[in-house]
Amino acid sequence: MRYLEENNGLKVRAITGTRSILLAFDADAPTRNGLRGFSIRRTETLVRSDGQTVTTVKWLQSSKVFKSVDPKPKEKVDGKFKIFRTDKHPIQKFFWSDYGTEPGTDYHYEIFPAYGPVNNLQHDQSRRIELKIRTEDEDDGKHGIWFNRGAIASQHYAREFGNVPPTDAETLDVNNIKTSWLSRGLLEACLAYIKAAKKGEWLHACLYEFTYPLIIDAFDEALKRGVKVRIIYHATKANSDAIGTKLNGTGVLIERTRPNIPHNKFIVHSSKSGAPLAVWTGSTNITMSGFLGQSNLGHLFRDPMLAGCYKEYWDLLSENPTGAPVKNGTKTISPQPQEVVEPGSLTPIFCARDDLAMLFWYGNRILDARDLAMFTVAFTVSPLLIPALVKKRDCLRMLVMESRPPAELIATFNKNGRDPMLTTSYGAVLGKKKIVVTLPNKKKKTETIDIKNFPLGEWFWREEHTRKEGNIFFIHTKYLVIDPLSDDPLICTGSANFSSNSLQENDENMVLIRGDTRVADVYLTEFLRLHEHFYFRDAANSMAGKGKDEEGAFLEEVDDWTANDFFPGSYLNSRREMFFRDAPGSWGKQAQARDPNESIGEGRQQAIEDKRKASEKRRAAKEKAEGSGGAP
Repeated sequence: MRYLEENNGLKVRAITGTRSILLAFDADAPTRNGLRGFSIRRTETLVRSDGQTVTTVKWLQSSKVFKSVDPKPKEKVDGKFKIFRTDKHPIQKFFWSDYGTEPGTDYHYEIFPAYGPVNNLQHDQSRRIELKIRTEDEDDGKHGIWFNRGAIASQHYAREFGNVPPTDAETLDVNNIKTSWLSRGLLEACLAYIKAAKKGEWLHACLYEFTYPLIIDAFDEALKRGVKVRIIYHATKANSDAIGTKLNGTGVLIERTRPNIPHNKFIVHSSKSGAPLAVWTGSTNITMSGFLGQSNLGHLFRDPMLAGCYKEYWDLLSENPTGAPVKNGTKTISPQPQEVVEPGSLTPIFCARDDLAMLFWYGNRILDARDLAMFTVAFTVSPLLIPALVKKRDCLRMLVMESRPPAELIATFNKNGRDPMLTTSYGAVLGKKKIVVTLPNKKKKTETIDIKNFPLGEWFWREEHTRKEGNIFFIHTKYLVIDPLSDDPLICTGSANFSSNSLQENDENMVLIRGDTRVADVYLTEFLRLHEHFYFRDAANSMAGKGKDEEGAFLEEVDDWTANDFFPGSYLNSRREMFFRDAPGSWGKQAQARDPNESIGEGRQQAIEDKRKASEKRRAAKEKAEGSGGAP
């Protein structure tokens, strides 16, 4: 749901997700003159389980304060932590989100520009803007979408839970306050989906990591109540140990031993007759960390045709085939899409595939984006997508990455000068940094250490990441969204990491969703939630020790704090304008006008040549190994 209101030089655009509401502001020069920030008051009306209506009115909470008003915001008062509100400490941004909302709920916002002395702010009633907003339902009967918290190392967690990680017992209790806060509805939705299957119906699953007892038990309970459960799972000791003696029965468990990474995580629900009804997919592995740690999503499609394609794919994998049969099968079930998929369509993409055409397809869509391309990166950016990302043009390209881009990638991004339209944020813990150490065996290891003399520690809570082992700690989602603010957005979401290996070696699944603005709104609000969350951490860590700590801890007490947001060609200016301009055309029109032989420039031929050289190198190594009796 999208809203736009303006009054006397102030504009506000609101976009609602399920558990986030995005507010974008714009103001003319007279409104910005002497502006201290924006104060926001929210009225929330809830109907309790007993039928009683409860209305609460409050100024929304501030994340920064005026130093001259309160120089020590971490101090306790009467044994309690201070809470700061925007009536006294306003928002000094032209983009802000409320993350304290509930799905399918009505909210009433009042936005006031604030002026005057910082210790006695005045709210301009003549420019007051009122918005009556309803958040999206998590499941509208067609799409069910759930994003977990994905920010276990955070200021809220540190303040509320004292950096104490959830115990094993707590992670097995859906109603535990820590588990519920971290899950944010994702775990509950997956359990509900499994529990909804009735006696005689079918559940066909393909699962990579399958160790979370709550989900294993849910499948086991489904089997015991007469649901026909069939699970293809990666044949690892960890998975087998976690399953133990559960899920007994002929044909219930099917080991997948090929390929090395059978990376799927989907569940097809079918009727008693075997007719597919729905499919649950997304990035979430069936692990405690998948649901409660790293950022993940679950996307439920209640579409029989799409679910039928997933069931065909499940049937293909159920015989544990090698690469060639899989590639031949996926080509039939999910052929290479045209440059422009049909409006309103759901297009599945299954892997492994026999070429890299989909990577070039994704690259072309980034090039086609009119206003905004959003991209999550769990590992690294494929070289085949870099030409599309670095091409300078008047379109924001925003990346959220697991960790700081390696030096060579940063150099590639900045080869032709830094492009303010290309931004990255990445997983980090406030007050900590990563270093590479050399072990006694000469191998290198990445460690996270405290930043010495971290100046922001006086004002912000110490964070502690509760996970100590694993490859992905922060960003595990895999999606690309093109022009989410338009009436014709494109969402590409699933399990695949947008890489060559993911396309050609792994079992993977993706869905291309065209033209669904509700889905785009949910993905947009969630992407920007994590982008802003980690962008701040990176900026704060970078400022540590540079004498600029107050820029991250406190509100500005000068009259011209808005200047950066109106500087032509800057990221902040472009982001502000993006929410209010009505640019013609869309990615679809761009794609239709594209030369059929055009791709992301020199990347295609270079990829073909690199692949040929790599193949020759592998063949030579194999021949050499066979000649010496060794192994390649």
